[in-house]
Amino acid sequence: EGTERLKAMLVESKKSGILPGEHAFKLYDTYGFPCELTQEIAEASNIKVDIKGFEALMEKQRSISKQGSKIAGNIFNVNGNINIKLPDVSLFIEDKEEVKTKVVQIISNGNLKNEIGKKDKAGIFLKETVFYGEKGGQVGDKGVIVKDGKIIAVVINTIDVAGRTQHEIEMKDGMLKTGDSVTARVDMERRLDIRKNHTATHLLHNALRKVLGMHVKQAGSMVAPDRLRFDFSHFKAVTKEELSRIEEIVNENIRKDSGVRIDELGIEEAKKKDAIALFGEKYGDVVRMVSVGDYSKELCGGTHVKRTGEIGIFKIISESSIASGMRRIEAITGRTAYEKIKQDELIIKEAARELNVKPEDIAKEIEKLTNRLKSMEKTLGNFINKNAQGNADSLLNAAKKIKGVDVIIEEIKNADASLLRKNADLVKDKLTGGIFILAAEKDGKIAIIVGMGKSLQPGKIDAVKILNDIGADFGIKGGGRPDFAQAGSRSGPKIQDMLKRAEDIIKGYI
Repeated sequence: EGTERLKAMLVESKKSGILPGEHAFKLYDTYGFPCELTQEIAEASNIKVDIKGFEALMEKQRSISKQGSKIAGNIFNVNGNINIKLPDVSLFIEDKEEVKTKVVQIISNGNLKNEIGKKDKAGIFLKETVFYGEKGGQVGDKGVIVKDGKIIAVVINTIDVAGRTQHEIEMKDGMLKTGDSVTARVDMERRLDIRKNHTATHLLHNALRKVLGMHVKQAGSMVAPDRLRFDFSHFKAVTKEELSRIEEIVNENIRKDSGVRIDELGIEEAKKKDAIALFGEKYGDVVRMVSVGDYSKELCGGTHVKRTGEIGIFKIISESSIASGMRRIEAITGRTAYEKIKQDELIIKEAARELNVKPEDIAKEIEKLTNRLKSMEKTLGNFINKNAQGNADSLLNAAKKIKGVDVIIEEIKNADASLLRKNADLVKDKLTGGIFILAAEKDGKIAIIVGMGKSLQPGKIDAVKILNDIGADFGIKGGGRPDFAQAGSRSGPKIQDMLKRAEDIIKGYI
């Protein structure tokens, strides 16, 4: 996750106050984070971004990409820890599930290898591949490598390295050597789910601009098989009504079953066609334009469905803020969306069954129950107040003289901390020249309050000290003001033992 990675990078950069250019480049190249967004988030933590370092790496990547298969460029590998010479750019074949190819390079533990065996982990490059490497926010493909009819390795991830796909593999059986003929087989079901989510981000972008305004610009994305995330510029939270309309427009375009077309053309020609470019991106002379129907044109290098109808369903899961002027929408499509809708439907049916109403009447029934609950709470509140007043009168009648001072030491039966406090407030208002100690126990919790009337001098008699002296033998400690203190504890000590101790303590203070 790009946001979590950025947070970790900012922690590392806090001491120097500068986020290295290679970090900003990694966020852009792997997670689709435009440098401008990285800068804005970093500045909020008083950290500057090494823009020169970032731009140097961008220029290096563009240079390698332009030269393509004519050279084997020297760049850092995906772990950034060694300088390796990459093979010529390999051919990516998108529409096939598998392709017969050759192993052209093996990298294991940071070194070039001629062969690897069972349980080894490595990064390999193939002459041709059906695997899309992670870049621009789209996750990499997964699948298997087959040799002599047997699966010898699992492809656990793929990453784009300057136009080449590095396959991160884990060997399962046999040996794999440079030059071996193998079959690369992608997990096509997973790929199809990624395609749905990627094309859905284009439909979402279009809907956002229609509903919120043409100021909306993409500021990053994440496309995975089970979800999508889309970051965009907007000055305030998106309302529920706006989100509903955005979701509606996306699903309308899905139902249109619009065709998706991919063209490679010059950057100037793409601009004339009003193609939307990624915020903060810099492009070469030739770009890849993805058109959806007659309503969306974007420059994009990812994988997409052939027609929008393949997406099936689009469902927004959340909308939130990620930085000043930046919002994030998370959504699901296809099977994941269908399963979520089914799950929500089961919850609704269960709620209807519990309420003994039809699903469409749940809201009305909840409103009725809420009003009934409010009425009951009001009645209960009146009863508690009346009961507390009665308790207070009884407590005042139970006051006894100790060295000429009115003292109340009593237990309030079946009262929680809130009810105990209400009784204490009533007693305090009327016992102006006395001291009171009230305790209660309910639901496994003990509460105790010590208070005194206004006519007593707090300097001589301190409610907090009295409370803590009482609780010292029972593991209870509280706090408050000199004239009013309270404490709570789990059940353990017996209240009558505490109250007996309280009387002994009070005698020492009066």
